[in-house]
Amino acid sequence: MSEKRIKFNNIVQNQLPTHVKNDFPLISEFLSQYYVSQEYQGGPIDLIQNIDKYIKLDNITNLSYSTKLASPIDLDDTTITVDATESYTGTNDFPDSYGLLKIGDEIITYTGKTDFSFTGCIRGFSGVESLKGEINPEKLVFKSTEASSHESGSQIINLSCLFLKEFLSKTKIQLIPGLENREFAENLNENVFIKNTKDFYLSKGTDRGFEVLFKALYNESVKIIRPSEFLSTPSNAQYKITDNLVVEPIDGNPYDLKDRTLYQGSYGEDIDYAYAPITDVEEIRVGVGETYFKLKLDAGYNRDIGVRGAIYGEFSVQPKTQVIDKVSAGSTVITVDSTIGFNCPGELYVKYDDKSVGIVSYTTKSLNQFFDCSNINGNIIDGSIVGINTFAYARVDDEEIRVRINSVLNSVDYTDNSRYYESGDVAHIKTFGTSTNTPIANSWFYNISPSYKVNNISLVDSSDNTYRVNLNVEHCFKLGDSG
Repeated sequence: MSEKRIKFNNIVQNQLPTHVKNDFPLISEFLSQYYVSQEYQGGPIDLIQNIDKYIKLDNITNLSYSTKLASPIDLDDTTITVDATESYTGTNDFPDSYGLLKIGDEIITYTGKTDFSFTGCIRGFSGVESLKGEINPEKLVFKSTEASSHESGSQIINLSCLFLKEFLSKTKIQLIPGLENREFAENLNENVFIKNTKDFYLSKGTDRGFEVLFKALYNESVKIIRPSEFLSTPSNAQYKITDNLVVEPIDGNPYDLKDRTLYQGSYGEDIDYAYAPITDVEEIRVGVGETYFKLKLDAGYNRDIGVRGAIYGEFSVQPKTQVIDKVSAGSTVITVDSTIGFNCPGELYVKYDDKSVGIVSYTTKSLNQFFDCSNINGNIIDGSIVGINTFAYARVDDEEIRVRINSVLNSVDYTDNSRYYESGDVAHIKTFGTSTNTPIANSWFYNISPSYKVNNISLVDSSDNTYRVNLNVEHCFKLGDSG
């Protein structure tokens, strides 16, 4: 890392009084050399002055900890050439001057460098060669060395990076537990990988998670092979277990949710925080202009005590309802099909007739109306869908993809004497819930708009135009109803 801050060794000679310089002519050079010994990269004063930079991942990742000799050197050589074919970074991550090198058992410092060489080398130098001793790990190792000859291809170790390397190791323990002592692939951008390890850990167990792991460690592209794909006969084993959610798209492309982590924020008392990796996305068409998506969540073997498969928490249906009658801008009441499942007070996510969206607050409600509404800044057309102001979401790059979780029929119960049913048969829903014909049920007023087929009409009394209308099924009309 290049030093950009002013060092004491460059200015100390200008800070001494004239009479001190006259009485002690060498004091300026002495103090300058002293600060040089303290301000090299990783030195005591350097750490104190630049600790704010060293705690940033951008400055301690992707550093060159070693390179190789391009040609042999003798005892008295003062220029060391780096092999450009072995290390394309050359001397890039070494200090500009007075860094510490180690070749074999010899420690070397230098006064300058070029892109692929160290110049003004001082041979047989002394310095810290390790932050941990073999016998006393809590003590660093200081060593005095002598100049010696070295062959071409010998490794040049950057001793100035010892502190940064140790600091990076401590950071890895916190951010990537389990991988802190592993060597990553040479061409991996360690900085970007560490910053995004949260998404990596949340995708564990998925194909994408294994692909990223092997690419990061070995720079190898792998393919996940499952025995179930090569079985010649069916097996009772379940190689892929998923929990499925049917969702309605709100913002973004739901297809981009594959191999991403779906989050659900807590909302009120009924919806808790939850997240899970998405293994697949499937489109569901239910009518003209209506498209929903099935999200498959990894629900295989339990990875932890607090999860089901890789699913943390419980995903909940996010209530929605349909507006009945047009709602004008500035209105304080919204009439809907049903308010069951909505908290009170609460917020509604609405779409106006100009395609814009808004957040409407309400304080009270009845079975089919929201009262004391505020922030209705546009017209809401009849039949519009409104729901609570919360969604399930995932982030893809800088975009947030949002969906609303819907409720669906989960399974069909067959009676014991059922016959002639086969896979692929079409089932028609007769009623939502249990059909009953009790006196209490027949006296209820239903908040629905049913339609009936008329079998025949007969005249009862021509004097007051009274007719009898016979319908095809039992009806729920009451005296005074209008058709």
